[in-house]
Amino acid sequence: MRNEIKNEAAFRDFLEGATYLKNGVEIHLTDKAINSRLSRIRVVQEAFSISLDEIVSDDLEMYKALTYLNEIKSTTHQPLQNALRKYYEFKNKKKFCMKLLYG
Repeated sequence: MRNEIKNEAAFRDFLEGATYLKNGVEIHLTDKAINSRLSRIRVVQEAFSISLDEIVSDDLEMYKALTYLNEIKSTTHQPLQNALRKYYEFKNKKKFCMKLLYG
């Protein structure tokens, strides 16, 4: 069963408008990249006992969540962190500061 996230349609819209730089050119995310981030954010949601919105509404909770995801031994942890950072950006209209500031 697919685990729905709160505000999924709005998050998808945010991702559709997101861009990144590649060789100095602004590129939009592909449908595949968007679906991948949505899938990963669902995995992140299942990993925690509190909601994504609670995590991203508090910088200390966000830091703890990123630290936990970093401790996962699987090599797939980085995409999970990236998905959570994108969700933070979506909800807070800013990027999460470097976690080194909290370390």
